[in-house]
Amino acid sequence: MIKTTYVMKHDVREALDRAMVRTGLGRDELLVLAVEKTLQNHTEHEEEEGSIVYQERSPVGTKSRVHVKLGKMEYEFFQDMRKFFKKSISFIIAISIVRYLDVVVQNIINGKKCEKKDNYPEYKYTILKKCIETDVFWLIYWGLPPEVE
Repeated sequence: MIKTTYVMKHDVREALDRAMVRTGLGRDELLVLAVEKTLQNHTEHEEEEGSIVYQERSPVGTKSRVHVKLGKMEYEFFQDMRKFFKKSISFIIAISIVRYLDVVVQNIINGKKCEKKDNYPEYKYTILKKCIETDVFWLIYWGLPPEVE
């Protein structure tokens, strides 16, 4: 497990805390499930160019650091999402909670959360290194990769 911290506005954290009470799940698991929904809808969030966008500044006392434990794969997903969505991880988490947490909670309450033995996303994740002469290419697959030459 990787221990890290993210900045959350209080309203986002409170929504997550309410979801914890309603579902009986921990903060880390709910956060990951919401971010997975964002990843599933990746075409809506991708940015091809530009610098990383951060959450809007907010008045002092309206946000705090939240400690999170992520599996190694989840941590790598979050880092990739930062690169491809051109948003800070804290911002991606905020977007995920605002847009998808209610859906995640309803799925859990309705028994639609799949039973898993671990905390990892249901889909496959692969990073492949390919060298052609002196060039190195890194191929990142969010799913099953095709046969790579």
